[in-house]
Amino acid sequence: MYKKITPREFFDIRSKKNNWQLLDVREKEEIEIAKLPNSIFIPMNDVRSRIDELNKEKPIAVLCRSGIRSAEIAKFLVSRSFTDVANIEGGINKWSDTVDKKIQKY
Repeated sequence: MYKKITPREFFDIRSKKNNWQLLDVREKEEIEIAKLPNSIFIPMNDVRSRIDELNKEKPIAVLCRSGIRSAEIAKFLVSRSFTDVANIEGGINKWSDTVDKKIQKY
């Protein structure tokens, strides 16, 4: 099972432990609107074919616009033997509300 964390919790964790991967599963057009640095951008529909780009040895958090697509991908990653997986609940829009108001909501 994957963990459920808030954007603020992820931000704080990653500030202390920089080994976390941030997988952004939004589409290219969405990322052009609101982008987080140091993210791995793989659209949701491409994750299955590009899973080798992710490191199973490192913890991974998944992000989308609102937390729904990322929850599906987090569940998929757990089914593929990723052991430390988190879904960022509320997605990039909640990130904008609670972490960085400069991130554009859409």
